[in-house]
Amino acid sequence: MEARDKSYKYYFGWDRYAQDFVLKRKPLSDVDNDETYISADEDTYYFEEEQEDKGERLSTYLVFMNGYIWDVESDQFVYSERDGANRTSYLHLFKNGKETVRKLKGWSSDPLDIIDGWVYFTVDAEDSDSGGLFAIRPDGSGFRQVGNKGLNSQSYLGTIKSYLVFRHLNQQGIPDGSFTFLRKQ
Repeated sequence: MEARDKSYKYYFGWDRYAQDFVLKRKPLSDVDNDETYISADEDTYYFEEEQEDKGERLSTYLVFMNGYIWDVESDQFVYSERDGANRTSYLHLFKNGKETVRKLKGWSSDPLDIIDGWVYFTVDAEDSDSGGLFAIRPDGSGFRQVGNKGLNSQSYLGTIKSYLVFRHLNQQGIPDGSFTFLRKQ
């Protein structure tokens, strides 16, 4: 991953003790250019040799690699982590090196994109069929719902020219061949 601020390199590392991937960071002055990575699949990278990783662990719970997004034109990024035991998600928003955390009890969250200063993410309830699409500023302000439960991370296809694109599903939850385009709110 690219460094999102001028002083740290952010990356995913393997936590041998917790047996999961965690988001870590190192000061750029400590980054060793000799680290070699091999690709196990297109989204996962492991150290080629076992070595001591002295990076600072940022995440406390499980982080999926698709739960990390950034805005390439600014110094802001977001990641989501999941505490399965307590059924809680944490949405971590970083802007200019400052972190804001939003706790979502009973919900799982999936960041989708950052468009024009808004972080778009979906939430799904763990014990019901509810959820929706939400937007929040990277500083934690302006939280609002912008779409219903039909707009979720499973139907999200990507962003085209500031439009979030979702595969449209019929009432049975089956793709019907059409799409939903949602302009930034």
